[in-house]
Amino acid sequence: MELVSSPASEQALVQSYGPGQFKIGEQVYPRSILLFSGGVFQLDVESIDQLNETVLERVFLANPKLDILLLGYGLSKGQVDCQLSNALRNAAIGFDIMNTGAACRTYNVLALEERRVAAVLIPL
Repeated sequence: MELVSSPASEQALVQSYGPGQFKIGEQVYPRSILLFSGGVFQLDVESIDQLNETVLERVFLANPKLDILLLGYGLSKGQVDCQLSNALRNAAIGFDIMNTGAACRTYNVLALEERRVAAVLIPL
């Protein structure tokens, strides 16, 4: 699916997504990613169940601190493990779990609003 973004923006925005991949700017990523307004990091996870504090270390170390972390999980909504949920809550980082398409669209809107946002995007 193609997404529209502002060409004037220097932020890393989701241009499109599809089965097994994401296009951020002109770069295609063939697996799960952690997306910040200033960069993209490939993740070796295939399921939301594999997310933990170690995998998301950049989220906890972000400076300035993130307001929200979006978790896009395939075509459906999943659940994060209690330890990760508690760690995000203790770090005062809000999070929302949604399907990957919704997470891509929401990330773009929040990033263009200059919110401190990151997204974990797991491919369809």
